[in-house]
Amino acid sequence: MSKRWVVILVMFFSLLNLIGCSNNSTQAIKNGDIVNLHGKFINIERLVQFLENVKAKKKDEIRVTSYTIEGDPIFHDIKHDGKNLILKYDNSKDKYGSSNIFSVVCDNIVQVETESGIEYSVNGCTGERSEVSFLLLPINR
Repeated sequence: MSKRWVVILVMFFSLLNLIGCSNNSTQAIKNGDIVNLHGKFINIERLVQFLENVKAKKKDEIRVTSYTIEGDPIFHDIKHDGKNLILKYDNSKDKYGSSNIFSVVCDNIVQVETESGIEYSVNGCTGERSEVSFLLLPINR
């Protein structure tokens, strides 16, 4: 097979991957998810509203949907019941990862500035994980 055909095939499959990822993310955006599409963040204002509701002890819930390079979604569902935070992690749709689903009940949301950006985590969790990171927003320096 000539190099030209290899390049054409690679470009074709890359385009198909982008189209699939785009279709998946479009639905997540319509659903109101906070979407991380390879470092492009959509509906981030929903996180701000959720954090305000947690601080005010109001019930609320969000979904953070991040996409792998291949376009597969990884979900962090976070529910606040007025007192506790319940985080459910689900990467079962990631075709190239090991399927993992777990839930933890936590006390707080923590926002920490790191060299990479602002990291959001839940902490004070029961079970095997005392802290779970669910979003990293890069800082433009």
